[in-house]
Amino acid sequence: MLFEWEKGLKFGTFESLLEVADCGSIDAAAKHQSVATIQRHLDLLDKFFCCKVRNKTGKTVRLSAKGEQLAKLFRQQRLDFLNFKDSCENKLSSVRIAAGDSLLHLIVIPKLAVIQKQFPSCTIHITDLGTVDILQRLRNFSLDFGIVREESLVDLHKSDQSDKIEHEDEDESLDYKTLGRYKYSIFIPKVFLPDSKTEESDLPNLQIPVAMIQNHWGKNFVKMAESKGNFPMNIRVWCETFSQVARLVRLKGYAGILPQFFRGVLPKPEFFELEPSYLKGEVQNIVMAWNKNLLKVRQKSLAPFIDFVGAQLKFTELSALV
Repeated sequence: MLFEWEKGLKFGTFESLLEVADCGSIDAAAKHQSVATIQRHLDLLDKFFCCKVRNKTGKTVRLSAKGEQLAKLFRQQRLDFLNFKDSCENKLSSVRIAAGDSLLHLIVIPKLAVIQKQFPSCTIHITDLGTVDILQRLRNFSLDFGIVREESLVDLHKSDQSDKIEHEDEDESLDYKTLGRYKYSIFIPKVFLPDSKTEESDLPNLQIPVAMIQNHWGKNFVKMAESKGNFPMNIRVWCETFSQVARLVRLKGYAGILPQFFRGVLPKPEFFELEPSYLKGEVQNIVMAWNKNLLKVRQKSLAPFIDFVGAQLKFTELSALV
């Protein structure tokens, strides 16, 4: 016998290893299971493989180089297991999809029932993640599909290839289907407007309280409004997501710059939408991305899923999905 397996060294033991690898530390992974369970599983791996799978830096415990190597090996093995399970059952067993908060709620969730009906035996795991986390997890196989901006894939390729904007070698790159595109507008509750004929040039005089997303997009919007639009924004609330901004606008306490797909929850009778000149060139293409190597392992089960879901999530006007 090649290995004399220790009692307790089970599939879940390796899943704990992957949780730490994906989350970055034991404390971060403890959102999904207890620290004691994770530590016990890592102790078993230490003992079986005769190496330390974790390191402690200050108060933070992360995977060691050996631990990262083992996690990479198990990810590939897990794909093989899933493919074997799919082939035995002759159906797709599970998929993992991630998107940012707004895209998850406005693109993915409204279509889940239709997708589930087409693949009734498939368990769908959805996760709210930032773009960087999505791309990282796609590349290390801890995620099957990610809904992201096409621009982020270009940024990834640029960083990986010394600023050469082209696809990586096929064994390492991500592939994708284009879903659609959107632009941005300012949405203002009509309670702030003196009449229905408000124009862009009127905004600086109104001093409307504004809620803004607190990331590089929000900062760029503020700079453009002040430099190109002569519109010094009265920012009163900074938010983590566009969904939070939209919620505050919908409650009619603030105006906000939002993707135009929020038209569906901010109807014209109650809200004024303005696409100012400085935002007209801000266009985002949205794609569904996956690791090309994923299809090499699970081609038969995942190819139909990609074709169907790509068609279901495709849009010309995101507002139609709200």
